[in-house]
Amino acid sequence: MLPILEKLIGGGIKGIAEGATSVINAINAPKEEKDKALQAIQEELNRHQEAMMIEADSVEKAYLVDVADSREANAKIQESDKASWLAKNVAYLIDVFIIALWGGLTAYVLASMLHLIAKEAGVDYTGVTAIWGGVTALATQIIGFHRGSSQGSVEKSKLIDKMSQSTIK
Repeated sequence: MLPILEKLIGGGIKGIAEGATSVINAINAPKEEKDKALQAIQEELNRHQEAMMIEADSVEKAYLVDVADSREANAKIQESDKASWLAKNVAYLIDVFIIALWGGLTAYVLASMLHLIAKEAGVDYTGVTAIWGGVTALATQIIGFHRGSSQGSVEKSKLIDKMSQSTIK
């Protein structure tokens, strides 16, 4: 699971559990009752975190299935003898355009940062860097689509499948 998701999912409930634990420890009650309440809080925290991890993993699985279907559809179009030149190549032309745009913007941003090109005084270049960030995200998706995922992702998917099978049983 992504670290940011882990912090978002686990952080809130963990803070609530810590607050409840401190309240239980502060009240005047028999030790057995406090221990029982602390145990119940810990069990609920564990159950919640497990449920959230399963949900996050299912979202990631759905994304991987979606990407696989896109690759399969693209392969079918490429293998078809009835598909037109445009059907076979329009996606690649868009990809080449976006990657070329990203390369040009990257060269511009780097040249600007290295003072190889003149900047106009008083002009805010935040918009350029924002556009560059968006195009970088698209270029990353395109490269990920065409180059596939890493071996680590394959192994992670196998581990997720194995874990989901063991929780079903």
